[in-house]
Amino acid sequence: MTANIPLSSYNIPVILLRLAERRHKTMTDDQQITHGVDLETLETFANHAAEHPEEVQLGLGASATYEGTCIYSLAKVDSYELGGETVARETREYTIPYGASKEVLDASG
Repeated sequence: MTANIPLSSYNIPVILLRLAERRHKTMTDDQQITHGVDLETLETFANHAAEHPEEVQLGLGASATYEGTCIYSLAKVDSYELGGETVARETREYTIPYGASKEVLDASG
């Protein structure tokens, strides 16, 4: 049995705009790169995202196969959607064994 989990959207424009705002409060003009991120480019992107949120919405595709045991599934994360366009590549498929610890399984019966 496979349960499809719908694509979720994250409010990336708001997150990026807040990061850009923090830059103005905490950075001086000569500090343009922090943790490998060009802050000017990030700020430009954040402004674009705030004006065009539909272009930067991110959704993740995921499914889980029930394996007959309570609180245990084989989860798969595969395609993603960015700005309304679905991207599906085999090199971006991840399989994750999802299961509760022995104590939780024992307690659940």
